[in-house]
Amino acid sequence: VPGSFSSEGIYAAIHRSLLAGLLASIATKTDTSEYLAAGGNKFFLWPGSGTFASRPKWMVAAELVETTKRFARTVAKIDEEWIEPLAMHLVHRSHSDPLWDRRSATVLASEKVTLFGLTIIPRRRVRYAHIDPVAARKLFLQHALVEGDYDTKAPFFAHNARMREEAAKLAAKTRRRDMIVEDDAIYSFYQTRLPAEVVDGHSLDQWRKEAEGKSPQILMMSAENLLPEEVDVEPLDYPDKLEIDRLRLPLEYHFEPGAEQDGITVTVPREALPQLTPERTDWLVPGLMEEKVEALIRSLPKQVRRELGPAPQVAEKVVGELQFGQRPLLVSVAELLTRAAGVRITPDMFAADKLPPHLLLNVRVVDEKGKKLSEGRDVIALREKVGVRYEDAKPQAEELVWHRDGLKSWDFDKLPQRLDVKRAGVVLTKYPALIDQGESVSLRLLDSAAEAERQTRGGVRRLFAIAENRELKAQVQWLPGLDKLKLWGAPLAKERPIDDQLMDLLADRALFGDGLFAGLPLSRTDFEDLVRARRKHIVPAVQEVTKLVLSLFEAYHEARLALETARPAAWKYALDDIRDQLAHLLPPNFLTVQPWEWLQHFPRYLKAISLRFKKLSTALTRDRTNYDLVAPRMNAWKERVARPFTTDAEHEQLALYRWMLEELRVSLFAQELGTSTPVSPKKLDNQWEKVGI
Repeated sequence: VPGSFSSEGIYAAIHRSLLAGLLASIATKTDTSEYLAAGGNKFFLWPGSGTFASRPKWMVAAELVETTKRFARTVAKIDEEWIEPLAMHLVHRSHSDPLWDRRSATVLASEKVTLFGLTIIPRRRVRYAHIDPVAARKLFLQHALVEGDYDTKAPFFAHNARMREEAAKLAAKTRRRDMIVEDDAIYSFYQTRLPAEVVDGHSLDQWRKEAEGKSPQILMMSAENLLPEEVDVEPLDYPDKLEIDRLRLPLEYHFEPGAEQDGITVTVPREALPQLTPERTDWLVPGLMEEKVEALIRSLPKQVRRELGPAPQVAEKVVGELQFGQRPLLVSVAELLTRAAGVRITPDMFAADKLPPHLLLNVRVVDEKGKKLSEGRDVIALREKVGVRYEDAKPQAEELVWHRDGLKSWDFDKLPQRLDVKRAGVVLTKYPALIDQGESVSLRLLDSAAEAERQTRGGVRRLFAIAENRELKAQVQWLPGLDKLKLWGAPLAKERPIDDQLMDLLADRALFGDGLFAGLPLSRTDFEDLVRARRKHIVPAVQEVTKLVLSLFEAYHEARLALETARPAAWKYALDDIRDQLAHLLPPNFLTVQPWEWLQHFPRYLKAISLRFKKLSTALTRDRTNYDLVAPRMNAWKERVARPFTTDAEHEQLALYRWMLEELRVSLFAQELGTSTPVSPKKLDNQWEKVGI
């Protein structure tokens, strides 16, 4: 027994020797007090045995006796680890669950070892290549080389991963299933190049030492190994970045029909969202243009499609004539199809919202840390949901110099035309602007160059008016008929006195009135030179301003009196229409808000209102007919102008449409006054198409 020996090593050595001749007499304890022996036999420990109290897990017995039960006597405790080395020729091994192990770079399986039916090793991991090299090789090729679950610095591995990634990107861009690299092709590539003895990472490294010495690129894939022979893709057709002015936004391509992100996704910082317009996103990328145009053709009403012919051929011809990104897509396609079909096709005929999702750019909006805020394919809806104007966002430290309020003089050096600022890892182009706040000026960075120019024009006018306040005030006080102007314009002086509005208009005409204005100042010196050069134009501006405002305010007074006179209930639609017309013609500070070139026509527009009133009592039916021509077009303009402008060009076209509406009113309700330009409902509809809505 162990206690009678001075060393455990001596005990182990003796009992290993005994065990070599008693392998058939080993036993292991069960869950009960019984022991399970070779061949499924069972017995109990003899109560008088020295090991009875400890009941070892494994033992070897030199003697078995039969009484009422079968007992083992003369027994000794053994370690199960002693058994396998002594019974190598007798044990049975079984294997299961072969799995690739990345850490060891080999295929491992579970091994179970038994002796005479007794499990001496229930489960251990062993290299499967020694057991089934063919199966181990297959698993190695599939998991390590095909699926890439392998850690190696071998040049071929990184090269092939890049090649597969590029091939996958190309397949996603072109949306061609035959360009998707299948696992079987990759497996075959390695299967044909690697000899049978390569079954794991170690054997691969050993083979590579010699093979790559002779042929360094033996395991490196080429485009021929991955792509169909006829592939010829122009990189510019599928760019990796969307370029808007100097803005570069990353594009991701996904070929996953039915998935939320199927198609092209552009990631844009929230502050840059205003620069991403529907006009630009509609164009997607050149490589998908033909498919999109074909889808647009198929979305047309059936009777229109019949006039066009087969959609694929027509789409190919149209795309060949398109100037990518130059104008709104729907407008351009509609014009080309009109020419091809010989029938009029307008942008609103396309069911653009019914196109497959992958033909609509997916926009992912992120914050300054790159965290996704929202995602969708409707840019305008995203703007309303998460988009903030850059000038409303909290400025970063380096931008504070361009975020100032309460300026009453040009107390800074230069006003650059553009600046680059970095948000969420993307460089945004911003435009410094001076913004008129009524009694002072604010300095901000804006999203649009055209908007910055418009705002700065007002800001420069305000600084000029502050600098020349004394002279402007004196000239207004000397205006002939000033008291009449104040009386007639009293309803328009709720936010700013008429005197101040007239001073602003005088300042505007002194600065910009003679057509000699050389451009907005870009520095303090420029502004000071401008003030010195233009202050002498204040007095000459008085005459043109006086002539306009006297006739304008008198016409407004007459129209307002006519509106306030009690009228029959049948006139309600006309009264509501005129009130709405006046509200949009004469907003707060309208003298400088409205463009001078159109402000000069306001007396005629207002006289047309008075003439309309005079005709209502005798020609109500005709007035209602004319109203029905104006109202839907006016409502369309109001709905559109309330939303953000997508491009500067759209803003200009919409502004022209707005003044054509006023001319249409004159032509319908007061034709005898004449119009400044030929106008009709059809001409307005043509102009609406140019807006690109």
